[in-house]
Amino acid sequence: MPYTIHKNAGDGPDYVPALLDLGNRLHEARRLPQCNRSIEKARTVDRDSVLVLSDLAQAYALSGDKAEANRILHQLRQNSISSFVSPWDLSLVYIALGDKGRAIALLKKAAGEHVGWVVRLQIDPAFDSLRTEPEFRELVQRIRIRDPESVHDRGRQRGSGIAGSESSAQVP
Repeated sequence: MPYTIHKNAGDGPDYVPALLDLGNRLHEARRLPQCNRSIEKARTVDRDSVLVLSDLAQAYALSGDKAEANRILHQLRQNSISSFVSPWDLSLVYIALGDKGRAIALLKKAAGEHVGWVVRLQIDPAFDSLRTEPEFRELVQRIRIRDPESVHDRGRQRGSGIAGSESSAQVP
């Protein structure tokens, strides 16, 4: 699979989903400089994409460049004045920055706005750092998400965004 992602990104250098997916895989492999370059390349194609900016802010935060992550977060917040920026995407950036309080507040807002991704709160590794937080557990109970241990397919799914990519991966 990683070969396919890399091949697709190479064959279509402007294909943003492949560049973001490659960035996620590179992060999983702890190849952070290459991860950031892949997502930066996606940004050259789709400069104002919330998804690209969110992934890029997460990548910079997780690679230690919190100043750049905060600069991009500021841009996302500015964009939210005139267009929709999902509180889900913002929450992932705050998780990467280590701000659990703001992340949980945004997840509550996402649940209130019926953002479909909230059903992933129990299985997405991006939220592992929040699982012990009482407010997070209350949110999960309030929106009645089933315990992943009670679900037949016990395999963990790939996280959404950079912050959720913690599995080992092979990248060409």
